[in-house]
Amino acid sequence: MAVEVAAYVELCTRLSRFVQLQPSDDHCKELQEVLDDLMALYDRVKAPEMRAVDTSPLGFAAMDDLVLLSLHKLLGSFVLNASSAVLHERAFGAFAHVLRRCKPRMGGNQPGQVQRRLSFVQSCVLYLPPPPEAGDDDEEVPGNKTLASQPEELRLAILQSLRELLEVEEQEKQAIQLQVDQQHFFAYLVAALLHVAQRDRCREAALQAIKVLKCVLFFIRDPHTLRQYLPGVAAGLWKSANAPQQASKVIVAALDCLAIALDLCIGDERLLGDEEVKQEPQRFTLEAIRQSVEKKEETDESTNLPSSESDKWLETTAINLDLLLSRMFAASATAVAAGDAIAEVAREADTVLQKLQMSALSSEERIRVLPEMADRFQMLLSTLVLKIATEHEATKVHFVRTLRGYLAFLGSSLTPYLDAAMESIYSSLCRVVSFAVLDIELVVHQTLPSVPEGDRSNDNTAASVVVSQFQKRLRYFNEEASVQEVFAMLRDVGAVSTPAGFIDCAFMLLSEAATETGSAEVVLVLNEFLRAYCSNKEGSEESMDVHHIGRILEDLLALEAWEEHSSHRSSRALVSQRALMVECIGVCAEILGAEFKSFLLYVLYPLVEQLGSHSVEVERAALAALEKVYFFTGYESLEALFQANMDYFTHPIGVFAPGQ
Repeated sequence: MAVEVAAYVELCTRLSRFVQLQPSDDHCKELQEVLDDLMALYDRVKAPEMRAVDTSPLGFAAMDDLVLLSLHKLLGSFVLNASSAVLHERAFGAFAHVLRRCKPRMGGNQPGQVQRRLSFVQSCVLYLPPPPEAGDDDEEVPGNKTLASQPEELRLAILQSLRELLEVEEQEKQAIQLQVDQQHFFAYLVAALLHVAQRDRCREAALQAIKVLKCVLFFIRDPHTLRQYLPGVAAGLWKSANAPQQASKVIVAALDCLAIALDLCIGDERLLGDEEVKQEPQRFTLEAIRQSVEKKEETDESTNLPSSESDKWLETTAINLDLLLSRMFAASATAVAAGDAIAEVAREADTVLQKLQMSALSSEERIRVLPEMADRFQMLLSTLVLKIATEHEATKVHFVRTLRGYLAFLGSSLTPYLDAAMESIYSSLCRVVSFAVLDIELVVHQTLPSVPEGDRSNDNTAASVVVSQFQKRLRYFNEEASVQEVFAMLRDVGAVSTPAGFIDCAFMLLSEAATETGSAEVVLVLNEFLRAYCSNKEGSEESMDVHHIGRILEDLLALEAWEEHSSHRSSRALVSQRALMVECIGVCAEILGAEFKSFLLYVLYPLVEQLGSHSVEVERAALAALEKVYFFTGYESLEALFQANMDYFTHPIGVFAPGQ
């Protein structure tokens, strides 16, 4: 452990050196290395309570405080003025980690302790995208970005740091008296968090913003201060819950946060602290306020309600919230009433399904039942297609889950029926997954599975790789969970279909599609069908072999849509199709693994050529596909793949056909 302490001291020294420096490319790269080393040290050293008994935590505590102070200064100067988003993300990752280590020593409500925490909070807030209410064209703060331009990983790291700073322990739960400038600062922070919750395309960031807002409310706890924020908080959380394409977990968090805000501002135990309310509490019930409003409308005369500022605020707030809560309670009551009946039916259906799965059908029963169930499957899919544009999303997801139930129950018994109607089924699935766009504002990461040591072609093979791709948006499914459910259904269909059948169908539809408009849905369905075979091992009942992959690659690269024509501007649909076609090559590499080496000379040059595409969607897809190719074919890195095949790049004489 003494070695770790010495390494920690060295890292503190290296870190503090940057406080006096101005950002440059070399300095930024060096600071990133220091932060990486710091995080590696934290991974090796457990939390103080988890370390060995003979280890003194005093040295680590002092180093933690020094690192926290250095990072705080860097966030306010060096990092803030640097343009590297990667550096920002690494700095906040380390900042959140050291905050977690220092948290036991940062508690308390003493003015000095509170001021210290607020100074850390202010450094974090500088990096949040400013809300529209704070727009000032004349003043531009370094580090400020819009939601669209700021990486969501950075925003998540900022929100995590804020949560570490503002979360309060049970013994700290008492009101804090804020000064006027601190009240203004928290008003800005609340507006910034609500802006993220309402507008962020990254659902996890929106959820974390609401959780941080909840921490802010508990941190302040003073009813008189929170009442100044409540109208904006209530309206903002309601907008967050009703935002277009909002995730259900964000909606639940927003309503929960609204309940907390109401309780902290106008809960019974808070109102009892007001002298005016103590004298005549009956005047502040919702019923009394409704009656007072009716009297005002009828007589247009002043009522006998108390006239203090506190009472006026209570009256105005209660009237607005009464309208809001009435809508919420009505929707909630309807959902509860329907939910009980639905839950009972679901339990009965599960019981019946379990009995069916445990009972074996005789040959005669199977011959009689299977055609009927296959027809029911196709009818259900046709019904989903007819209702895809009009039904509520939850209803459509229910159809999808029912279809998955048929596939799970019947399994390979459905194969001959699916193969016989593959063209119709494929077209219907294309309608279900009607493609909207590749969302370039949201990047999703896929961690490729580690290659077992026995399967590695050499010792230099990468252990694991993270591949980044743009988020796929569907026209008729908005929730990410719904989209994943649809993709899972496609994989289920692909798993019980004959590969040769759906490959023929896919390329027949692609050859018939109009070149100008593209056919992204056809490629999307093909990719998900193929993903069903990514985890299949040799000896499985149905697998994808080298001949299938060769057929796919040959037909894929022969399509006119593969080439980017500079003579006319490509439509968005065609760009999406080309990006998905490039992605298909990566899926093929994932299926074959090391066997994909036989196709390297056929696909490398076309993929590298797509790296120079004018469309960022195609460029990102090409990079992701190349990363999959080098990983699954056993190369250490992308550079190693290029170096090993450099002769091919220096003599790109046409393209070799598979198997040649």
